Amino acid sequence: MAMSEDQRAIAERFVSLFQGEGSAYGTEAGGCVREPVTWQVIEDHLFGEYPIGVYPMHQNYVRWGCVDYDEGDDVSFQKARRLSEALATIGIPAYLEKSRSKGWHVWVFAASAVPAATMRRALIVATKVANAESKEVNPKAETLPEGSLGNYVRLPYPNGYDSDCSLTLQDPADGWGRRCIWRNFTIDWMPIDLESFLDTVMLASPSQLELAAGLYQPPPSSGPLELGDDPDEPTELIKMLDGLAYTIWKDGPLQDGDRKPDRSNTLVRLCALCLAQGFTGKQAKAIIASADRRWGKYLNRPVPAMHEIDKIVERIYS
Repeated sequence: MAMSEDQRAIAERFVSLFQGEGSAYGTEAGGCVREPVTWQVIEDHLFGEYPIGVYPMHQNYVRWGCVDYDEGDDVSFQKARRLSEALATIGIPAYLEKSRSKGWHVWVFAASAVPAATMRRALIVATKVANAESKEVNPKAETLPEGSLGNYVRLPYPNGYDSDCSLTLQDPADGWGRRCIWRNFTIDWMPIDLESFLDTVMLASPSQLELAAGLYQPPPSSGPLELGDDPDEPTELIKMLDGLAYTIWKDGPLQDGDRKPDRSNTLVRLCALCLAQGFTGKQAKAIIASADRRWGKYLNRPVPAMHEIDKIVERIYS
């Protein structure tokens, strides 16, 4: 069913804010769909039953940034509030969203596309000033290898929220106002509906973002990346691995309770994380082969068995 004229107008305004890489999108379950973000996809997010996430970086530029706090609603809210206040002092509007579960997002929207490095550095500087640092600052990289998408962020206002933002994917008892933007009213913070948000949202000046980014200081070097001697080692791809994916690559098989760590299952898990992060199948294969060389599972056998790696990639990417 096609969107009505009113719905299409809302969708167009929504898309203008949350522009990103239009060739793929993230799923609610954590996967990556390498298909264009069509109006049908947007309709299904806003007015249907299929929420999506958007990859922020297009040709290493972004139109928005998002800091994710996932330390419980109360602690996360205090950090998100401090960050929004710090950004406001330098003229950068910020918007708080109560996220899907146990946390908050802080969104910043640029008036025009800025380098991903500018947005990321500006947000990192602000989190330090606000004493509200986070490991989840999106975009999570300043540049991306060719073919990689980076990380996506789940979008707010899924599934046709009504005017009081009461609809939710969570239990109504604890889910009220989730995945909505909240505003600081005179009495208290309250969630607002999508149209109210679109009517009042303010965009950050690229010059203000550049000013904040100019205060960025790189973290101290932790030494060279631990790579093998293979000249084909996918160094740039490994640098892009995020969170658990990098930990798995670096530290090896995951512990499963009292069971002996299972290398095969951990390679499968790493491959799934590569898919969620937007790597292509070819890139995932290179990363998994690199991890396998470190652990000595398939490729270090007397007769290397690359077809085992192929099977894993085919299983996850099919």
